[in-house]
Amino acid sequence: MVKRLSEEEYKITVTLSRKGLDTLDTLKEKSGFGSRGRTIEEAILSVSEIVEMSKQLFSQYTTDLQTQSTMTETTKIAILGWFIVALTKLSRFSTST
Repeated sequence: MVKRLSEEEYKITVTLSRKGLDTLDTLKEKSGFGSRGRTIEEAILSVSEIVEMSKQLFSQYTTDLQTQSTMTETTKIAILGWFIVALTKLSRFSTST
């Protein structure tokens, strides 16, 4: 269920298994986002950003392979940067202590 609260806010109802709820609560506590809703929102935005970065990177990688059968140094650096950014975004949700 989705309910509009304001121009920029929506309330949604999510059904989770016990394991999913336990994981969400652990992520909420460890990440410091303060609420389940904020944790879910940050996770969705992080995944979305990683997907968008991936599209650009793999398009560049494919172009390199089609035009010169190998990756350019720029693409290699971009891949390294992608891993750093992706790991940084995902580490905000780390459940290790």
